[in-house]
Parts: sequence; structure tokens; C-alpha cells
Amino acid sequence: MEIESIEENSTIAMVKLRLESSENYFVSYNSLVLDTDNEWRIVNNLAVVEARK
Repeated sequence: MEIESIEENSTIAMVKLRLESSENYFVSYNSLVLDTDNEWRIVNNLAVVEARK
């Protein structure tokens, strides 16, 4: 797994991850929010999958 980017603005963050398996490439876009316990929580995950050629 490789973290491609992190954008943070106070209590909201966006993270772009790249992963590879033996059959596919994955790009995962994650939206996070900082909760009242000061912990980051994923509120949305969009995964884009492409087959390896």
C-alpha cells in the first residue's frame, strides 16, 4: 500500500491510497472526520479497481 496524498483541514481529511494485488490495481479515496474522542473515522470510501494486463 502506498499513500499518494493526504489533505487535512481541521476536522476533515481526504486520503488517496494505491494498492496492488496479483490480479488488480486499486485506488482508494477515503474521507475522514475527526470525532469527539480525537480519533479519525472513515465516513466514505470509494475504490476504483483496474485489472492488471
